[in-house]
Amino acid sequence: ESDLPPRLKELWKKASKAARAQNFDYVEQLVSNIIQQEPAFIDGRRVLRKAQIQRAAGSKRGFGGKFHAPNLGLLKIKGLIAKDPAGAIIALEDELAKDPTNKQANSLLYDAAIAADMPDLGAFALQTIADGNAKDKEALKRLAKHYMSFEEPAKALEMFNKVLALDNSDLEAVKGVTDASARASMIKNKVEQGGMKRDSDEMRRLEISSRQQLTKDQIEEQLTEWGAKYAED
Repeated sequence: ESDLPPRLKELWKKASKAARAQNFDYVEQLVSNIIQQEPAFIDGRRVLRKAQIQRAAGSKRGFGGKFHAPNLGLLKIKGLIAKDPAGAIIALEDELAKDPTNKQANSLLYDAAIAADMPDLGAFALQTIADGNAKDKEALKRLAKHYMSFEEPAKALEMFNKVLALDNSDLEAVKGVTDASARASMIKNKVEQGGMKRDSDEMRRLEISSRQQLTKDQIEEQLTEWGAKYAED
């Protein structure tokens, strides 16, 4: 939110207020405008998706999207990802407005996000799939693998543990827990050692500085003594 331009911050404030009032149509109108200009704004996408899901739950007829992206259909969007991942992301939002938990659309959103170098958006897409079906082990494992790929083993560990809570005999998840735990420990140790090295470097710097200052003081003292002896002579 802090990185949004002033005009979009105002829209975001209105969208947040509309979300609290459960004015889902207005939320969609405002947030879709924001994310088209700031596609990496994940907080906005979370609020938008939640509003869409809540509205879908309260409507028997479903609902149409209000995005202005062309409705290419999922097969055409899949072909667009390699050529124009940013355009595919916009087009997919039109599809997701109709069915926010659609597994195929969210899976394509993940592919488009990775192609566009937007891993946080990719994680959000996979999390939406997992949230849509709490017993979907494959969705959880895919999200865990994503986190491992982007050096977030603690989050990966959480996902693998969720898989084991569903099926403690899942060997892939068992191995995933082991690997994620080891990687998390390795990163933690690296950070701690880096901190110790920084502390050691700082102590060394202060020691050298102290010696340099002492040498300077000694030189000034010697000059004073020599000056006094010269005056006596």
